[in-house]
Amino acid sequence: FYKNNFNLNDWGYYQIVRNTAKQIAPNDANMQTMLSWFLMTRSNYKSRLSYSDNKLFLLLACSNEIYGKVYFVFNNIKYYCFEDSPGSVYSYDKDFPEARIVMDLNIYSPLATGLVKREKDVQFEYEGQNFPVKITFNQNTIDFYKDVPLSDIKVYFDAVLSVETKESLINNLSPLLKDKSEKEAVSILLAMVQKSFEYKTDQDQFGYEKFFFPDELFYYPYSDCEDRSALFSYLVRELVKLEVIGLHYPGHMATAVKFTSDIDGDYIMYKDKKYIICDPTYIGAPIGMAMPQYVNTEAQVVDLRGSEHNAEIRQKI
Repeated sequence: FYKNNFNLNDWGYYQIVRNTAKQIAPNDANMQTMLSWFLMTRSNYKSRLSYSDNKLFLLLACSNEIYGKVYFVFNNIKYYCFEDSPGSVYSYDKDFPEARIVMDLNIYSPLATGLVKREKDVQFEYEGQNFPVKITFNQNTIDFYKDVPLSDIKVYFDAVLSVETKESLINNLSPLLKDKSEKEAVSILLAMVQKSFEYKTDQDQFGYEKFFFPDELFYYPYSDCEDRSALFSYLVRELVKLEVIGLHYPGHMATAVKFTSDIDGDYIMYKDKKYIICDPTYIGAPIGMAMPQYVNTEAQVVDLRGSEHNAEIRQKI
């Protein structure tokens, strides 16, 4: 009921289960774990109960790569421990017969957690003119993201925005893009992402690696290349309806856009298609200009196929 009512993904459902167990057995960590395992298993999630040094641990199969969390492999499937970091555990061989759901961290549709309205004023310059933009975001959505473990960059690129942020971006940016060519429309969005946010690395801002969901750029005071690339990718796909791929260089993230007409500049060929490089962190760089230090560097492509791609992974598991 709550999962559907609040439009939660699998991680949100797990949070409900975890917090329910804490309410039922507030002073017994092992009982909390046992209850969480029972509820997740009976909800048909692939989960394992394990123990070490008289302490129980809940392990959950996940279709995404998770960073900074201990995992154990059973039958060639990674089961992650989200609450603790045991060195080794004892478990069992068999799964619950109806356990078929593999946890998926992707955000395929906006959360419906109620609105705590916040606003942020940003502005950017394009061709000598300043454009102020007032963005509304939902604090409840931001708070939900704070507990999501660090995962594959695709999770952040493929995430949808909250209803409030999406509507305010469309209302502010659509008039600027009206009657513009693809190149000019993308140029405006590129300028917006390049110039609206202050830059700082995750280590400098948080002291650890943190990827932003697109909504989060409007909450935190600083952002870096991965964060801006995820937001820019979303805006181009949503407002200009063009294909975008992520470009993961050593120590840097950018994007590339497939235009329907021929555009000059730096580009990458991927699956026999030409994608023009657009770097949301290279301030002032136009479409087709890569950072000089990465011009001759091979990038790992982040193929943005959303639910279709992740469904394939879940089926393999």
